[in-house]
Formats: sequence, C-alpha cells, structure tokens
Amino acid sequence: MEIHNQDIAFLIALEGYSQKAYADGGGGRYSIGYGTRAKDAQEIISIEEAEKRLRDALEHFAQGLEQKLVFEPTPEQQTALLSLVYNLGLVGAKQIIDLCNSGQFTKAAEHAKEYVYSNGNKLTALVRRRDSEARLLSRSRSRPVVVDNEMNRGEPRTQYARVVHLVEQNASIDTWVQVAREAYEARSSVTASYDDAGIGDLDDRTVILHGKHEGAEDWFRDHYPGVKVVRDQIPAPNPEKPSIEPTSHSLWGLHGSADGCWGNSSEAIPAIPAMVKEAKIDAFKILSIESPDTIEQMRRINPDMHFVVRAMWQPSAENNTVDDFLQVTYQDVKKHYQAGVRMFEIHNEPNLHIEGHDICWRNGGEFAAFLRRAANEFRRACPEIQIGWPGLSPGHAIENVRAASMPFWQQAVATGVVDECDWIGAHCYFTNYDEMRGDAGHYYRNYLRNDKPILITEFSNPKEGISADEKGNQYVLYVNNLDPIVHSAYAFIASASGNSFPHEVWTGSQIPYIVGKRNNGSDR
Repeated sequence: MEIHNQDIAFLIALEGYSQKAYADGGGGRYSIGYGTRAKDAQEIISIEEAEKRLRDALEHFAQGLEQKLVFEPTPEQQTALLSLVYNLGLVGAKQIIDLCNSGQFTKAAEHAKEYVYSNGNKLTALVRRRDSEARLLSRSRSRPVVVDNEMNRGEPRTQYARVVHLVEQNASIDTWVQVAREAYEARSSVTASYDDAGIGDLDDRTVILHGKHEGAEDWFRDHYPGVKVVRDQIPAPNPEKPSIEPTSHSLWGLHGSADGCWGNSSEAIPAIPAMVKEAKIDAFKILSIESPDTIEQMRRINPDMHFVVRAMWQPSAENNTVDDFLQVTYQDVKKHYQAGVRMFEIHNEPNLHIEGHDICWRNGGEFAAFLRRAANEFRRACPEIQIGWPGLSPGHAIENVRAASMPFWQQAVATGVVDECDWIGAHCYFTNYDEMRGDAGHYYRNYLRNDKPILITEFSNPKEGISADEKGNQYVLYVNNLDPIVHSAYAFIASASGNSFPHEVWTGSQIPYIVGKRNNGSDR
C-alpha cells in the first residue's frame, strides 16, 4: 500500500503540529510533531522532521493494514482507514476493517463514529475526526482499474473540459486564496489531492500545477493517462507587500518587556500598558516569545499602533543552525503575523558573541546566508511579511564580546542580502546631549541604502547617575530631530526582570510622563 500526499495532508490537518513534546495518555508517554512518539519530554523537532516521522509511521501502519484487507480500497477509503489505524491501532480498528472487508462500508462508517470517547469523556475533536473519516469511508466505489491503458472511471453526465488547479499539500492559506481567486475567474476547481485532480472519464482534463510538485507529470501519466499537465499556466501572482508608509516625523516607539512577559501578554505587567498610554506611544516592539494577545491590547490603547516583532532566539554551541532558529521562532512568527503584525526583525545584534558570532557564523557574510534562508522560510508562510535586517551592536571590536559593526555590515552588504530586506534595523546609544547630536545618536546613518526605511529598533542612554527627567528630555529631542528616512524609533526598554538594564528601564520612572508631554520643538 503506497502512501499518498492526500493521506499525509489529511493526518496533518487532524493531528496538528506540536514543536515540543507533550504528555499523551499518561504512563510517561510523550508525543510530538503530528502525534508520533517523542524521544523524551524535552525533545523539540522541526515541521520537516515531524512530517517525516508521520510518513514513516503511516508506512508502518500501511503494511499491517494491507495484510488485513481483502479488497483494494479507493484513495478516499485508504486515507480514512490509515487515519483510523493511526489513531486506534490495528487491533482497535478491527471491527471497522472487518465490516469493510465484507463490503459494508456505510455500516463501517457509522461504527467508526462510536470511537469518540477518551477516559469516558466524549471529545469534540474526536467527533469531528470520526465524521471526516466516515465521509471518506462511505465512498464505496471501486478504485479505477487500468484496461489497455484506458481508464474505466464511470460515465460523466456530459463531456466537458475540466481544469483543476493543484496546490501543494503544505501550501499556506495565503497561497490557497491566491489560487482560488484565479480559479474563480475561470470557474475552475482547486485541490491539493492528485487523485481528485486526475479522476473523471473526460476527454479534456487539464491540471495546472502551483508550486514544485516534483515528478507530477510522470505520476499523472502512470495513474491518470490523458490528463494534460501544465505548470503555472495561469501563475499565481505574488501578493504585493504593503508599503512601509513614510511619515512626516518618526513614530515614537517603545520596546516592550525584555523577558517577553514570560510568554504572557503585556497585561501580565500592568505597568507596561499604563506607560504606553501615558507616553502616547505610536509604535511598539515585542519579542516573538510574547503572547500575540499583546497586539490587541495595545490596539485598544492606540488603534493605529504600529508593531515590530523580533524573532527571539538564544544560540549556543548545541543550538547554532538556521534550523534551530526556525524551530524556536517559526510558529511564534506565524502567530504574530496572523494577529496582524507585518514587520519582523530577524534575530538581534548578530555581531555579538552571545548572539552567535564565532558560534553560528564568523562574519557578516556567513550571517547573511543564515538570514536569507530564514527570511525565505518566513516569506513562504507569511507572504506579506516585511523582513528587517537586525540592529547591530554599534562600535569597534571587543575581544570575545563583539565584532566591529561596520566590517560585519559591509560583509553582509556584499552578499546582496541587505537589498533583499524590506527595512533596516539600527541600534543607537548615547550618554549625553553631544553624543546624541553626534555620531552615536546618528549611527543609523551608517546603514543608509537608497530609500530603504530605517527603524531604530533600540535607542537609549544607558549611563548611570543621570536622572529620569534628563533622559526623558534627551529622548524627546532625539526622536523629534531624526532624519525623515527613520520610520520609527524604539526606546529601550519598558521593563526587565531582576537587575537587568537597571539604568534604562522605564518602569517606576518619570520618563513616560515626560515623553507624553513631548512637542514638536527643535533641538536645543
């Protein structure tokens, strides 16, 4: 029994993806990915590995199921039976299999609907699953049989020319919508099932492939002769990314919790929404580990609030590849994207040793390769995403701490990756008015690339011994006098646990009050 793409897609939709291991059924059992066995309670896997494990598990069940069946199931029946034995086991699904072997598919489908209890409780998720399996199982027509290379598929009511758009099994909802718009204009169909695309005793059948679909032409020639297969005959247009609108002045931004509110929303730290309201903040930056509920909470304060999310990752000697980065950040980025965020900063200060320099990459060129692959993965999942070059730690080289920012930047620029980014992040720090007006405050000018927007994703005066009043006044003058190329500037930082950033946190200071009283005055 060969595993088909529709079998995988059906199970993926039912099981859902879990990046981390979770307790499943007691007895110390842990599952992961799409419901396969986890190695231990701490395991984390990628989407690709999860799908591979699912396919391997289905191939194992398919071998056992094939030995039990005395008939050749239709593609729909195969999908339903594999789903049932994957969930119930071959022994648990024995009565359903026996009914199918006797040709009682409707009765088998009804019997399957009885398996909706867990520990004596009826589960809504199992009810939905059994309904889906039962619908497929009750489609009791025989599998098409090839006779002299012609398909005996049943007679259509009338001959007509059919066009079916075929998307990939893992296509994003955005891709589905794009292709569906095209199909609607021609009143044709959209599916992710190869069999659904090819079946039908019609003289004129065309399948339009959207995506890679490696080997699709050979597959249709072998299984559905006569189907005309074309690639992107009506190519799905890439959605135009929303432009980053220039502003008459830079948006006043604040960097949220340094701890990502420990995975909660900003309401976990009531001082943060209060500061945002008092300081009349226009833009807000959060870490991807923070709950996307923060987005809605901030919009209740300012409906026009602009958001930036930093894809949060902590590299190490054991956690140092782009796959490791994606495992940690991929689902969080998608959640914030679904909440309406479009601007994402990929990682943070990659010229710092603690952030990956000499651990994951040795120079800006190597980081550029890391960023390019990560950006491509995010763009596939989130078509309107706006990828930002991450702010570098500004300044000269410090042994075992930091690579000099400018050489690192130029190495990356040489690869072309900066020009592929939608915007550029910059970090600027100063300790007095002169530095604020000088090179330190305007460090972002080192990153100018034509008219590509600059976002100062961190700025502050980290010096000890300066009053909050003085810092607040500096910040107001600083943001009021930024160059027009600067889209927004984010003061560092709203809050931090312990003794982190003790001279920069806004919590408990007068800075929000001073910023809230800002005006459009010029520099002193």
